[in-house]
Amino acid sequence: MALLITGLIIFFATHLFTAARTQREALITRIGETPYKGLHAAASLVGFVLIIMGFGAAGTSEIYTPPGWGRAVTSLFVLLAFILLVASHLKGHIKAKLRHPMLSGVILWSIGHLLANGDSAGLVLFGSFLLYSIAAIALVNARGPAGEFTPSIKHDLIAAGAGVAGFAVVLYFHGALFGPALF
Repeated sequence: MALLITGLIIFFATHLFTAARTQREALITRIGETPYKGLHAAASLVGFVLIIMGFGAAGTSEIYTPPGWGRAVTSLFVLLAFILLVASHLKGHIKAKLRHPMLSGVILWSIGHLLANGDSAGLVLFGSFLLYSIAAIALVNARGPAGEFTPSIKHDLIAAGAGVAGFAVVLYFHGALFGPALF
């Protein structure tokens, strides 16, 4: 469990640092934007790899029994999460109406997995991503309104198509990538 928690700390600290605008800008001024982005990506990747390794290696104990319908809801929530993840990078109506599509997708992903997994490692992993996403939305909202753009339905269709495709790939390879095979 220590490896999982270490990975979560590195991953979240890296991402929360971007919210500390003054410190982030000072670091970019000191080392340059490209090296900053490289360090950010490397730290995020290290955290992500440690999260996956730590989750796989964590000794787990059952904390609660997930509801029988939890897995079905998880599939729907994760499908929507993939669409929202893609939509966060496009200028569509989804992004225009939902200010935080990526974080909203992570919330759906987290809740879905909490409904399907009742073990201690799952609670730590998915619960921490849920809490992080809620806190990140509050931090971003505190900065003020988002930039305006003219949304395009084309971007929503791309988000839906790419989100469904990404969901299908992860669904198919879930067992090889993350442990439990889903079919």
